[in-house]
Amino acid sequence: MNNPAETLLRKAAMLLAGILVLQLVYAGARLLLLSEPEPIAPANSALQVGAADFGALAVDEQARDFIARPLFWPGREAYEPAQGPAPS
Repeated sequence: MNNPAETLLRKAAMLLAGILVLQLVYAGARLLLLSEPEPIAPANSALQVGAADFGALAVDEQARDFIARPLFWPGREAYEPAQGPAPS
């Protein structure tokens, strides 16, 4: 006949398979029977953009020079850090 351990193992496998089938049936029924929630429209205040007020910008001579300066110019060189004493 069958080994008692094998019989017990088959019963446990059948029980777990039954639980899995029940979970799949439950999940399928929920997907089919439950409807999606209604979308919630955002509040009108969330869609309104206020005016950007940066205040009075004080543009002095140095700022104008910086703004007008080109990104690349003939005298531009790569940055080289100052040579200090070697670490000991």
